[in-house]
Amino acid sequence: MKIIQIIISILFLQANSFADDLSFGIGFGIPYGGLVGVNADYKITKKIDLTAGAGLGYGAGFKYHPLHSIQEFRVTTFYGTNSSLTNSATNEKETFSGFNIGIGYGSLKNGWGFDLIYIVTSDADDEVDKLRAQSISIQDYNENSVKLSFGYHW
Repeated sequence: MKIIQIIISILFLQANSFADDLSFGIGFGIPYGGLVGVNADYKITKKIDLTAGAGLGYGAGFKYHPLHSIQEFRVTTFYGTNSSLTNSATNEKETFSGFNIGIGYGSLKNGWGFDLIYIVTSDADDEVDKLRAQSISIQDYNENSVKLSFGYHW
């Protein structure tokens, strides 16, 4: 019976530790699945968080907190949904994925966060070239490679 109590105690302490390293958020932008969605961060080390988001798309990556004096500052990398467009010939909306990097500032646990994200690659570029070569017009496509993201974590 003592061994079962010890095992349960250890599992309970691990669950509390896991919960302390985990935060959830809701927001807008690439870290939240492209447009609007949710995000979860898990602190791997003191300076690195594993992050994933889902909404109208998906995204996953890392947040690195390089400065000891400003722990809220972060450098981010994401792979996931970063562009969308509407093909005017078929009136179909498509989403595209790629690699993104950014810088941001935000609460480590409870509060607002903001990121400025640069789209390094996107599958949308090939599709846009293909549609333009066929003289098909494109709607709802923003060619700007810099995106803003913001959300609230708790």
